[in-house]
Amino acid sequence: MMSMRTCPNCGAPLTAEARFCSACGNGVAASPLGLPREPSGGIRRGTVLQDRYKLINFLGEGGFSRVYGGVDLRLRTSCAIKENSEFDQAAHTQFIAEAQLLARLKHQHLTKVTDYFSDAGESQFLVMEYVPGTDLEKMMEKQRGPLPWRTVAEWAAIVCDVMNYLHTQDTPIIHRDIKPANLRLTPNGTLMVIDLGIAKVQKPGGVTNRAAQAYSGGYSPIEQYLGQGTDARSDLYALGATLYHLLSGRMPIEATSRMRGATQRPLEQLRPDLPPLLARAIDRAMAIEPEQRPPSANALAMVFDRVLGQEEAVVVKTITTPTNVGQTRSPSQPRSISQPNAIGTAPQTPTHSGVPAQPTPRADALLGGIIWRGDGREMVRVAGGEWMMGDDDNDTDEQPTHLVDVAPFLLDRFPVSCADYARFTNDTNYRTPEYWNSATPPSSIEDHPVVEVTLDDAREYARWAGKRLPTEAEWEKAATWDAASDSKRCYPWGDRWDSNCANGRDGGAGGTIAIGAYSPIGDSPWGAAEMVGNVWEWTASAYRRYPYNPNDGREDPNAGGLRATRGGSWSCSAEALRAANRNVAAASHADFELGFRCAADEE
Repeated sequence: MMSMRTCPNCGAPLTAEARFCSACGNGVAASPLGLPREPSGGIRRGTVLQDRYKLINFLGEGGFSRVYGGVDLRLRTSCAIKENSEFDQAAHTQFIAEAQLLARLKHQHLTKVTDYFSDAGESQFLVMEYVPGTDLEKMMEKQRGPLPWRTVAEWAAIVCDVMNYLHTQDTPIIHRDIKPANLRLTPNGTLMVIDLGIAKVQKPGGVTNRAAQAYSGGYSPIEQYLGQGTDARSDLYALGATLYHLLSGRMPIEATSRMRGATQRPLEQLRPDLPPLLARAIDRAMAIEPEQRPPSANALAMVFDRVLGQEEAVVVKTITTPTNVGQTRSPSQPRSISQPNAIGTAPQTPTHSGVPAQPTPRADALLGGIIWRGDGREMVRVAGGEWMMGDDDNDTDEQPTHLVDVAPFLLDRFPVSCADYARFTNDTNYRTPEYWNSATPPSSIEDHPVVEVTLDDAREYARWAGKRLPTEAEWEKAATWDAASDSKRCYPWGDRWDSNCANGRDGGAGGTIAIGAYSPIGDSPWGAAEMVGNVWEWTASAYRRYPYNPNDGREDPNAGGLRATRGGSWSCSAEALRAANRNVAAASHADFELGFRCAADEE
């Protein structure tokens, strides 16, 4: 008679050789008969493996694996031993290759793999150092509610550091099982990432082998459920889901249910006390589509560092934000994100009634730029004449390169900041962006570009200031055309990417940063600053194919369809930050990476 065991998911009885539960379909570890087994299917306590590892107790079971506490009889140290069922020769070969790679890893917050072996051709085993302490899953059970956001953000930054270490190996490694149960606090308060048992080597374009298709309900991304191949962004989803659980006290909805239409409440609604940037970064990490998640663990870590630094005046970049329009910026002075400066935001002159005066569309010349009286912001002059628009060597919607003639115009030197936009909303009682959560922006982002504004929102600000939005042709000329050499640049500062010149994915801040941080080093030939990176920018133009023709309806303010946006954001690659690159957005779209700057006709 076969010994009986039960499914760890639903409790239904299983035969010793069962690999899937007939009641719920859950994958379970096989129970080969060569090793002494308990009725539950686990290896009997006291069993010695490889004449070296004695099993002392059973620690847990899930998916295709079991974990035991043990003792290394040779070194007389505690260890954790993970048993994975072997399905076929391909899985065995993969296990050996990846175990050798895991054994070479060394990170202060990552449990170390010390040995690996197969026993009697039945199961694969990883031996890991035993980490004493309490995992975050047990902590949540005792807490019975959300955890303090600052503590969670500190933990998240550590996990990101571990993931970045794994993902940037010569052969990238994906953990694939980030969840509260695999994050453990040691008795001295150190957070450790444990259990590399289902980690796998990333193979470009490859699908996941059956033996590696384990997943953790609520924490695993959709591609892991479907076995479509995981990459670094899969770990970001799992971390996002873990943080969602820790900060909301609610188990995340499974990715499969969300893909079928189940709605998960945004973290910002569940925890209004969280910094908006933190809540939104976590929600973004949990995007169903991998392309919509943060680009890397390092980018996500920058968000955590930033919110943690908001109350501690943490220096995050060796560049400075200007305190006055036209002031020379020294790259040697650090900028503190906790002490924002409103760039180009001279206060409105009040009337005798105490109500701010209506802006008057006038421009005054100023050394180093032009101050527009309507909103007190600095503008640059762009000369009229013909220039080459587009790029024949890149995306088809940038082709063909063609001559375009524009009249001279003025352009805001910087994108509109939160402080600038707040003066507009205060003066007109216009609605404020939802992420402010008040009538004024949080002090920590006053000098950041305003985002989450629709096309109409941007137009209303421009109308209030006596300006307009730039056309797509004006925007690209201001960003790329060097009149002195009669040539076009790939980036505003030149033809080579330089992470010191723009806030992008490569070497950037992982979110918006203060306006002026990359000026003047990243300025265009006309003096326009930060035309690429930080935030995408609205243009007045409807999206149409090239050649650009201002008379084909694209400059009709009532034109339907998508609108052209330009410049790229903090999450974009160097390729996407080429100044000729085009993007689109629905006019009603209010995206947290989309802002604007204004233009005006030259007087």
